[in-house]
Amino acid sequence: SRSIAEWLLLSQGDPQIQCRQLQFRVEDDPDVLAPIAAVIEEGWLVRIVKSTTAETLDMQAHVIGVSHDFRFTGWTVTLTLDATRTGYSFFKWGTSNWGGTAGWSF
Repeated sequence: SRSIAEWLLLSQGDPQIQCRQLQFRVEDDPDVLAPIAAVIEEGWLVRIVKSTTAETLDMQAHVIGVSHDFRFTGWTVTLTLDATRTGYSFFKWGTSNWGGTAGWSF
């Protein structure tokens, strides 16, 4: 209905920085990045923090794809990310005891 569409626009209509893909070269910091690159897989929850002079990106996302590219120039890892339904913005603790009237919500 129209009211639902209007609510969606009002509640989610503000533009936000997103990160749908993250790529890094393992050689840039092999002591830190190589152990992560060797084991990361789909389903991991990762946190991305990037600051610029204009804005700061601080988000959590699930890894939905991992690709490794080995070339003579080095090892590059590309993560495909999905930030929907992650983080504490989608989870709220109830205000009552377990089984109380206020309950719990997701």
